[in-house]
Amino acid sequence: MKITKKEALEHFATKAAHHEAGKHHHQGKAEQHLGHAGLHKAEALRHAVSDPAHSQHHRDKATLHEAAAADHQRLAASHGNVQEHYQNLRERLTASPDSHVDLGGDIIDEHEGSTREMHGVGGTDNLLKRMLVRPEA
Repeated sequence: MKITKKEALEHFATKAAHHEAGKHHHQGKAEQHLGHAGLHKAEALRHAVSDPAHSQHHRDKATLHEAAAADHQRLAASHGNVQEHYQNLRERLTASPDSHVDLGGDIIDEHEGSTREMHGVGGTDNLLKRMLVRPEA
C-alpha cells in the first residue's frame, strides 16, 4: 500500500515537532530540579552545625532532586534522538524522486524498527500504517 510523499512528510514533521517539544520540556524540568538541589545544598550547609538532622534532610532532598534531574536529562536526550530520527527520515524522503511512499518500502520499514527500538516497544504492530492508511474505497 502506498501513501503520498506529502502525507509521510507531514507525519514525520509532526512527530519531530512533538519530540522537540518533549526534549525542551525535559530540559526545563532538569534545570528546575538542579536549581532546587542547589537550594537544598545551601540550606544543608546553613543548618550543618546548628541542626544536623535538618541539614541531613536538605542533603537528602538535594540528592532526590539531582536524581530527578538526571532522569529528565536522559528523557530529553531520548526525545532529541527521536526528533533527529524523524528529521533524517524527512530529509531522505525529500531527496526521493517518488511521489508516493510504499508502506512496505525500506524507509518506512527502517522507521518502524528504529522507532520501536528508541521507544522500547516490541511487537509487530505497524504504527505508521495505522496512523496514515485510509480505508480503500
